[in-house]
Amino acid sequence: MEDTLLYVSAEAGHAHESPRSEVADDLVEATRVALGKVLAGSHYQRVESTDWTLKASEAGALTVRLWPRKMTLSGPPGVAARVERRGPGAVPRLTVSMAGLVDPGAALDAPDLARAVAWAWLERGEP
Repeated sequence: MEDTLLYVSAEAGHAHESPRSEVADDLVEATRVALGKVLAGSHYQRVESTDWTLKASEAGALTVRLWPRKMTLSGPPGVAARVERRGPGAVPRLTVSMAGLVDPGAALDAPDLARAVAWAWLERGEP
């Protein structure tokens, strides 16, 4: 199992390796539950113990849309992310765009939440 992913900021183009240990286990578990429900057919799902709602689709990679509580679900997401497995020996890649966020508080939470969703998906094994 992987223990590191490549976190890429879509806006800045900055990339760094992010170990699994940077994300709290309880946040990964909360996103795992929400992600499972969404991938099983639920349109949107609130991530327990957070102020975030997610929507996701899976087609080889995982595409995620995240809305903080203060944003309407009918509008564009605050965060868009894509998680990709990149082949044997390569670390998975998480590309995150926070272009839709206007709340500075949400911008502080968004990277951790995006990493938690990525780890929840990666840890469930090959799709």
